[in-house]
Amino acid sequence: MKNVKFELDLKGKKAKKNLKKGLAVGTAIGAAIGTLGGILLAPKPGKETREQIKDSAVDMSKKVADNVKDITKKTGEAVKDKFNKCCKNKEEKAVDIENQEIENEKEKDEEENNLEENTNE
Repeated sequence: MKNVKFELDLKGKKAKKNLKKGLAVGTAIGAAIGTLGGILLAPKPGKETREQIKDSAVDMSKKVADNVKDITKKTGEAVKDKFNKCCKNKEEKAVDIENQEIENEKEKDEEENNLEENTNE
């Protein structure tokens, strides 16, 4: 039997993101249960109660759709920003490497010229 190591990271970005996500989902579920409980326990005729449940379901589905759109937009923007940052860093590194190679070539040429001058003297 393998030992399974479980670590709880409460400080990392991923942990904070998961916590926020969990809170949002928990809040939505709690609101739905509370609304449904309030409707079912309210002293109203069955037809009014069914109509209220239907209206609440429509409202909730709209809220969920809006949240999904918002999360999709934010996620897309975050991925795009990360991608652009990554590409920019790679371009900067490539330029740095190219500049270093040019500098190394110059130093090598200077050393060769100095050796030739020293041997010619």
